[in-house]
Amino acid sequence: GMILVACVVTASCTSLNEPNEASASRAVPSCSEKGPQGSARTGTSGLGDEVPGVRTSALLVKLPQLSMEEFDQHWRHPHGTLTKRLPYFKRYVQNHALENPPATAGIARIPYDGIPTVWATTADDFAAAAKDPRYAELDADVDKMYVRSKVVWLQGREYVTCQSQTS
Repeated sequence: GMILVACVVTASCTSLNEPNEASASRAVPSCSEKGPQGSARTGTSGLGDEVPGVRTSALLVKLPQLSMEEFDQHWRHPHGTLTKRLPYFKRYVQNHALENPPATAGIARIPYDGIPTVWATTADDFAAAAKDPRYAELDADVDKMYVRSKVVWLQGREYVTCQSQTS
């Protein structure tokens, strides 16, 4: 079955509102544009255009003693502030789960409280970040906000098939 992720997106890097080189150099089809037979467009290759770099997303479960509000506030600061100090990341986004999202028939809500996503130029940038002396403080902060043993993550490439032309 399908799983629904309902969240509030919070951008933490100071440069996130600036267009990046990849998005500025190519036009991504609008999600509302229709192709020849009325089907939605899906990029020049039909599968979407690869975005340069590597993206890592994780699924987090907050500590049981924290309310969602406490978890959200701690994640934004100090945790988000500690994360954006690391120069290895091109972008960092926090997706905070909505406490009571509207029900969607046939789709279950995932049992996670947040999904951080970090973009870097290469997979080696993640390893370099973990060796940076500033990372130790960030890593220690994890145990103040989420259950480390329940984290699952995925590192991969991103493909953009369409993008809304309105914000």
